[in-house]
Amino acid sequence: MSRYKGEIMNKKYLIAAAFGFILSLCVAFVYTLDTATPVGTDAPSTLDDKDRETKSAFTERLNVDHFFSLTGTAVSDAATGQHRQIEFYGPITKPTSATNKSWLYAKDVSAKAELHWEDEDGDEIQFTSGGVFNIGLLTSATITTPTLTSPVINTGVSGTAVLDEDTMASDSATQLATQQSIKAYIASQATDAIGAGVSKNKDTNYTAATSGTVVVEATITWTYNTEEYVTVLSDDLATPTTVVGKVGGKCVRADSQNNIVYHTLTVPIIKDKQYRIEDTGATAVINDITFYPNQ
Repeated sequence: MSRYKGEIMNKKYLIAAAFGFILSLCVAFVYTLDTATPVGTDAPSTLDDKDRETKSAFTERLNVDHFFSLTGTAVSDAATGQHRQIEFYGPITKPTSATNKSWLYAKDVSAKAELHWEDEDGDEIQFTSGGVFNIGLLTSATITTPTLTSPVINTGVSGTAVLDEDTMASDSATQLATQQSIKAYIASQATDAIGAGVSKNKDTNYTAATSGTVVVEATITWTYNTEEYVTVLSDDLATPTTVVGKVGGKCVRADSQNNIVYHTLTVPIIKDKQYRIEDTGATAVINDITFYPNQ
């Protein structure tokens, strides 16, 4: 009877073990892990039960933060031991630094556990603050290079990252690329700024030294059944032929002739392209041509 009793006990134990793994994820532990057991007076026949209980107790506890699931009766999955999470038990004070050691830990800040890191030299960094990533981690040491002596982002009081207002206010062209202020960047790039206008002539080929805008003011007096217009041409040819802007038209009513129409033609011109302004018809008069280069 003892052999059958043992088999029944083992089956019941396996069922309890599997159920214990499920419970261990959400409730108190099922298996006892007691350093005082077994005692010397326990019967030798109970030692196998105690051995299995110890294994189950260790596995149940490791299964909280690690993957320790059963395959049958064995903890044999290839992913065994991998982290499910890292849960810190209560905040601690700053650890005592030691050579070739570092620490990741929770430490109280304003009565709230925040994530910290300490290196072997005792330098401590606070990773989180009030549930958000701590921007104070950005220090001059982490964003600089050997040639960067005045970073835009620098370390302020208590390690908080602050903007270097003197550097940001500067529009010096000698600042490094990583130091250059917005003011200096706009002054140097400014592709949307309009510079001083330069007067141009009609029927003349020009090369755009920089991108810009050509503005043409014209007056057209309608002549019956005659085309009267002003065109802006621009392309890569020595004498451009591609029409990029045009105003005017053809008067098709005799009672409309001699009417005067005033036009302003504004056309963007690309750097290094040729451009030219022409008029067609005796009464199409170009009053002014101005090229506004981007600065």
